[in-house]
Parts: sequence; structure tokens; C-alpha cells
Amino acid sequence: MKTIFGAFKDLADKKKEVTEDDLFALMADATDELQNAQYELEALQVSYGTTHVPTATIRLALYGGGRIEEAGTGSGSVEAIYNTLGKLTGSHYELKDYRIQSVNGGEDALAEVHVRIESDGIEQSGRGVAHDVLEASAKAYIHAVNRMLKRQQIQSKSKVKS
Repeated sequence: MKTIFGAFKDLADKKKEVTEDDLFALMADATDELQNAQYELEALQVSYGTTHVPTATIRLALYGGGRIEEAGTGSGSVEAIYNTLGKLTGSHYELKDYRIQSVNGGEDALAEVHVRIESDGIEQSGRGVAHDVLEASAKAYIHAVNRMLKRQQIQSKSKVKS
């Protein structure tokens, strides 16, 4: 509940008006994260310019304690973020789908990003919501990775029982 309230306070500081759709998106995002959080986005910084290579620096909090931090580049800001997250998680996932939409209209709308990743023929989706498109993109990818890891963990447990 503290996570949701903290997200609400951050959003209220950034937006003129917080809508019911905003609250629903925050609650859905926080609830799903708590169930599957192997990794959690702690910090994100993206550097981009027309004459510079897009670079992302990311710090993740690890389930059970600890933090990891890495920087990476890409041909665009989102690719730099996803390349960096790949380094941090030690896994390569193929990005099969990337969709972005606003939760509601207006200049201060929340961004909602949906991704689908694949590894060894297994696909997993993820969702991220944030005021910033790049932060929502990072959260969506982390959400998909966490869900993929959870799925692999469940599958390996069921193989052990067999």
C-alpha cells in the first residue's frame, strides 16, 4: 500500500488532476510488481542528442537485497534502455512487440507501455506505467523479465516434482 501511495504522491506532484484511470493504472502496476519482483527499477538516466549515441544508465534493486548498475548504448533511447537491462539481467530476450499509449488524454497523461519478449520459444508480456515514456518502457521490460523468470521457476519446480 505504501508503494501505491508513494506512486500516487509522485503523480499528483507532476499532474494537475489525477483521474480514476490514473489510480487504476497505478494500482494494477504496483500489485503486479509486488507478485513478481525479481528486479525493480530504482534509477534510470537516459542521455540522447542528435549528435550523440543514446546511452542509458540503470540501477536495479534485487529481490532479497542488493543493487546492480550498468550503462549501455543503442541506436535509440528505448534500445539503449533494453540493451542495458539485458546486461543487468544477464539474459537476452528478443523483443517481439512494443506498444505505447496514454492512460488518459492531455499533456500530463500517464504513458502505458506493453511489451512482449521471447526466449527459447517462450513468450512473455509486460506492462509499465509512468509519467515518462522511457521510464514506462523500462518498467514494462522489467515486468516481462520478472514474469519470464517466475514462469521458468514454476516450470523447473514442476519438472522436479515429476
